[in-house]
Amino acid sequence: MKKLYEDLLCEMPIGWQNAFGMDLCIDVENALKKDDLYDTACVLQVKEKFGSLAIYITPTSEAVDAVLNKYARLSKRTCIRCGAPATRVTLGWITPVCDECIAKDKRIQHDTVPIGEFWTDIARENMRGG
Repeated sequence: MKKLYEDLLCEMPIGWQNAFGMDLCIDVENALKKDDLYDTACVLQVKEKFGSLAIYITPTSEAVDAVLNKYARLSKRTCIRCGAPATRVTLGWITPVCDECIAKDKRIQHDTVPIGEFWTDIARENMRGG
């Protein structure tokens, strides 16, 4: 178990670790055990990709993929720096950030767009109250 958690968390941005890192580890562990993949599973890569959490595990299953997709969606609306709810997305290197982190970093203050303008799926969720 410790190795799985280390593999999942070691390359994950700190904001996402703070916000949901342990929940992700528990959910991945449970999905792997459910499908009898726990003993053979290998975390190939954990990274931020286009403003979203990308995790590659082999072998995988529908249950594991569902967990990874859940946290990929959640990461899009979570500040990569501190873990607070993200309000904007930086341009160039695409990352979700909150107003407080933007205020602390003058370099990105003018280089962001509202999160709902960048990801239309988040705008639709907000309209539905999700």
